[in-house]
This record gives sequence, structure tokens and C-alpha cells, in this order.
Amino acid sequence: MGDNMLPSDNILTIKFLLNVQHTLKVDIPPDGNKVELTPKANWQEWMQNGRTPEKLFRDQPFMISASSRFKMQLACDRLVGDTCAISNTNSGHAVPVDVLVSMPNGIGNDDDSSVSREPLRASTELLFESPLVS
Repeated sequence: MGDNMLPSDNILTIKFLLNVQHTLKVDIPPDGNKVELTPKANWQEWMQNGRTPEKLFRDQPFMISASSRFKMQLACDRLVGDTCAISNTNSGHAVPVDVLVSMPNGIGNDDDSSVSREPLRASTELLFESPLVS
């Protein structure tokens, strides 16, 4: 064996035992699990003029890093079509909530295109590619 090994067979079998651990890390700001939907100009038009806002929105920043491919899917208590909904607890009237996702540079779709304000639906999954991290 060692440096003086003289092979007597033309087949060499080597067994490897590998332990692969992938990392998926998501950081949200403090209280980031509570999202407050507001009109574009806050509530001034509503309070001063009684004007109902056309839409409510919130951009929720987050940091994400991954060592491999990952997917996202929307899970909701209430659905309208293929998206989540919020409802009036008194009347039960529900309206859809559009959820859009943007990813930082380096994390893209499975075709390597960038991800900017891509709809996230309850009925489908978004698959993202991430560069390998050592």
C-alpha cells in the first residue's frame, strides 16, 4: 500500500460518505411579521375629506440568502380566486390582496431572469435559483 502500491486489478472502488447541509436564511425587520396596509398618502384624504382610498399597500423589505434552489408558495386563511383575501368580520365581504415578490441580485427565476414584483399566488409555486454559497 502507500506509494509502493502495485495494482492487481483494473477496478478501483472508492466509497464516499457525504453530508450536505443547505442554508436558507430569511431576515425580516423588527415587527416585520405585522404588516399594516396603508393608502399612498396615508389616511389624510380619508380623515379630512372622507375619500375612500383606491388601494392599500405595503412594501415589506426582507433579506434572504440560500445555498440552493428554493420555492415560495402563498398560504391563506381566506381565498378569492388564486390569491389571499381580507374580509370585513361583520359583513363577511372579502377582497383580494395582490402579493408581489422581488428578490435581491443573485437570486433569480429558474431561467436566471431577475425577480421584480412577481405575483405570488396560492395555486402556484415560484421556484428560485441561488448561486452556491461555500
